[in-house]
Amino acid sequence: MMRFIFTKFLNRASFLLLHGKKEELTPDNFTLFMTKYLVKFNLPIKQDILLRNLGQIVSEDSFKNYSFRYPYFYYFFVAKYLPNILKII
Repeated sequence: MMRFIFTKFLNRASFLLLHGKKEELTPDNFTLFMTKYLVKFNLPIKQDILLRNLGQIVSEDSFKNYSFRYPYFYYFFVAKYLPNILKII
């Protein structure tokens, strides 16, 4: 169950970065992303716990910007999300 929650969250975050042609989410962009995400999806854990559990995949710099720790994580989650957008069966 938790793996599904983490995967769905990371899929959406990676696509947001791809769509915005960005490498990281600023604090304002992350807040906006979380607001929209929480309207659409139920997040049964607190945001700080979510980010702590994703610490091996997502990093936070000294300016509170969030990015994928390694490029291959980003590419993996974008690739998992694209079929949902493109409606590929």
